[in-house]
Amino acid sequence: DIVGHIRLFYDEQEDAVISNFKNIQNPDWGRDIIAKKGGDEEVLTTLLGRWIPVSTAAPVTDREEEESCYDPLCNKRGKCQRCSCQIFVISEHLLGQELEDICCRRCGCS
Repeated sequence: DIVGHIRLFYDEQEDAVISNFKNIQNPDWGRDIIAKKGGDEEVLTTLLGRWIPVSTAAPVTDREEEESCYDPLCNKRGKCQRCSCQIFVISEHLLGQELEDICCRRCGCS
């Protein structure tokens, strides 16, 4: 069963990875978890668990930026208000899906 979603974003300016978790029962993303590559810090623990196969989509193309920057109601979307994503690119979605559940293919924000 799916219990939620995780999104990852690499912030080039901060040279850090930002991740968030969203429970399927909560419409809002959780707090930002920021990870930066450290220097000589000691590894304090290693967590082990069952691996789940995942994959990523192909990179967003220029054509997708031009043609897929509209929401399902045909409103042109601009840059993201939650992260540094400059152009909304609609992800795969279902007919009748709630607008706030339809995410940008690039950053995962709605």
